[in-house]
Amino acid sequence: LNLELSRGTNAFPNSKLYHGIQAGVAIPLWFGAQSSRITASKLQNRIVEQEARHYHIRLSTQARQLTSTLNKYQKAIDYYQEEGKALAAELVSHASLAFQNGEIDFLQLVQLLENAKNIEISYLENLQVYNQTVLDYNYLMINE
Repeated sequence: LNLELSRGTNAFPNSKLYHGIQAGVAIPLWFGAQSSRITASKLQNRIVEQEARHYHIRLSTQARQLTSTLNKYQKAIDYYQEEGKALAAELVSHASLAFQNGEIDFLQLVQLLENAKNIEISYLENLQVYNQTVLDYNYLMINE
């Protein structure tokens, strides 16, 4: 249904105001456009549902990957705390003692000290990646 009120004039001198009313009824002659809009809306709904499923699967996969990474670096950290730390300390003490007794030269001492420090550096790198992975995992779980 349409209802329109109007008021008009012209550009000539002594012109009058003209009032008008217009009413009408609109009847669609082609119903195809309406059904096409309905079909498009249904397709859009399905697209959004598929995107939501895809997003959920991606989040689940990423969570599993982060959990696997956490386990891997946790094992490396545990190794250092159980064995690696003691091994590095033993390397340093035995290298120092052997150098003092003249059993090894300075180059061998430096190599043994470097090996001990590499064990510690490896631990610190694993710890850093572990902590970053924990942060990523927490961020993922908060935003899920």
